[in-house]
Amino acid sequence: MEEQERSLWESHPFIWKYMYWIVLCYIFFTIVLFFAIWIYILAIVSLIAYAILAVPLLIQFYRWKRIFYRITEKRVIIRIGIFNINEKNVMIDKIENFQVERTIIDRILNTGDILIYTETGQQFEAVLYDVPKIRTVEEILTELLSQRSE
Repeated sequence: MEEQERSLWESHPFIWKYMYWIVLCYIFFTIVLFFAIWIYILAIVSLIAYAILAVPLLIQFYRWKRIFYRITEKRVIIRIGIFNINEKNVMIDKIENFQVERTIIDRILNTGDILIYTETGQQFEAVLYDVPKIRTVEEILTELLSQRSE
C-alpha cells in the first residue's frame, strides 16, 4: 500500500460463516456428554468427537484467516493466502458499479457479498464474500464512487 493511501476499511470475512457447523457440533456433543456422564462409553465417544472436531475447526480457522479485505481511497484489495499470498487490486477509478447480495441469514447477521463491476464489461471483476457490517462497506464504496464522479 502506498504511503499517501489511507485505509478506510479492512476486515476478514465474517467468521461465523466458517465456524457455525463446527460450533453446532460442539454444542451437540456437549449435550450428549452432559447426559452421558453416567454412561461411560458415551462419555468416551463424546470426548473422542471433541478431539476429532479439532481438525476441521483448525482447517476452517485457516480458511477464514487467509482471506483479508481492505478498501483504501484508491483501490479495493483482496488478499488470499498466508504463505503464498495472491493479491487482487481493483482501482476505484475503474469501478463502474457494485452489487450487494444478501440472503435472509445474511440480513440477520448483517453480512453479505459485494460484487464489483469494472468498465471492462458485464462480468464482475472481484467479489468480497461474507463481508461483516456490510452496510458500512456499502456506504464507503458509494461515497468513493460519488467522489470520483464529481
